[in-house]
Amino acid sequence: MLKINETLLNPELGSTLEKIAKDPMSFYHGSIAEQIVRDIRTLGGIITRSDLRNYDAGRAEALQVSLNKKLKIWTSHPPSSGPVLAMILQILKGFRFSSQDIVGDENLVRSYHRIIEAFKFSYAYRALLGDPEYEDGIHETVKNMTSQSFTEKLRRKINDNKIHNISYYGGFYSDWNNQGTTHLSVLSKGGDAVAVTSTINTGFGSKIRSPSLGIVYNNEMDDFSTPDLVNAFGVAPSPNNFIKPNKRMMSSMSPSVVVDDLGNARLILGASGGTRITTGVAQVLMNHLWFGLNLEESVRHPRLHHQLVPNYIRVEKTSKYRMKQAILDGLKKLGHTYKFLTSTSTVQAIAVDEQERIRAVSDPRKHGRAAGY
Repeated sequence: MLKINETLLNPELGSTLEKIAKDPMSFYHGSIAEQIVRDIRTLGGIITRSDLRNYDAGRAEALQVSLNKKLKIWTSHPPSSGPVLAMILQILKGFRFSSQDIVGDENLVRSYHRIIEAFKFSYAYRALLGDPEYEDGIHETVKNMTSQSFTEKLRRKINDNKIHNISYYGGFYSDWNNQGTTHLSVLSKGGDAVAVTSTINTGFGSKIRSPSLGIVYNNEMDDFSTPDLVNAFGVAPSPNNFIKPNKRMMSSMSPSVVVDDLGNARLILGASGGTRITTGVAQVLMNHLWFGLNLEESVRHPRLHHQLVPNYIRVEKTSKYRMKQAILDGLKKLGHTYKFLTSTSTVQAIAVDEQERIRAVSDPRKHGRAAGY
């Protein structure tokens, strides 16, 4: 194990990246591809050279929903979780949140209760998502999840005085737990904005490193659901996310860009942290655009997470980011239960205000930092 101030060197990976920079296609049908196949097949895997040679990155137009009269958000299509993020925001925008909704414990409890209930509805519908190239009905599901009339009906089902049983929210699904994720938000001098999330699924992926290439191999196959395998909470897997040849698995990635009515980028953000990615991005966005916190406060602010199954609120354990006990007690009175967990999402965000001033924040939970030029 590395200790504080120790440096991990991976010269093999450096050499591999230099080769890819000079000859990108070597990753798909050159010497790097051949070594990847040897590494994985030696360990019992079934990947072939043709798998790498025939791989093609999918392209789809970004998903767009309105946040208010002046702002709209562009986010990712399935099999990522952009539709889940969009659904959360579509449900909650009907409450017309403002800075007053986080003033005083009573208002905070009510606001967080509404937010958590929106999380639960949205994660229930996550079960219906999958790779639209291989599953029928995905486009219709996304259409519903981003429909103002559909999400308004769900908003009206939120009772400010109580919670409901799981079936009330609409679905059952497996518990995802991918933590080997990185996010980067970029804004250029010319105003071009990019939000990029990448992952190897769980922490250190498969926990196998190529001795010659320095690559830590992913365990992305675990992001698929498997028939007849019930998760630790007794919840059945999602059929729309079953394994098929060439199919892409579901993920929690939700890279997003918020633009104004002139098309100018106003907020670029995304996160790492498994299923907590989507709720983390949603809360930072709401903190900044709806509750009026500055960007640093929006990212540092304590966050809650609920994904319907398991049926409890996940609360940050670290005292620096822990929710006030009075808020947790208030939520408990409404029927919520909660557990303290050490792991959470880490959000990377850039904001541009109306005076074109740029603010960039790297979530201190992961000890990153923002950089400019």
